Amino acid sequence: MRIGPALFVYLAILNFFDGGMTFIGIYFDMIEEFNPLMAVVISKNPWSFLLMKCFLSVFLLLVFYFIKGQTISNFLKTLMLCSVILYTSVSILHVTWLFLN
Repeated sequence: MRIGPALFVYLAILNFFDGGMTFIGIYFDMIEEFNPLMAVVISKNPWSFLLMKCFLSVFLLLVFYFIKGQTISNFLKTLMLCSVILYTSVSILHVTWLFLN
């Protein structure tokens, strides 16, 4: 299975989108965070949550930059694909909840 650069970039974009949509949804009291760890961060300071999501996106891009051209383990490939599927599903839910309600 070949994991290309686009998958890392796509995951970073999805992570940033998830953070932004969660922030907006919570700010306007339209959604609540179901991830218990993120719920604690948001309850303390929503801006810290958004900043953390931005840093995670940048971190993903940096990881891609440093492992580019190297062999990636099957475990990491599977983890990336599962993450992409999960984040894509969550992004669809965010769009549905925020824009179609």
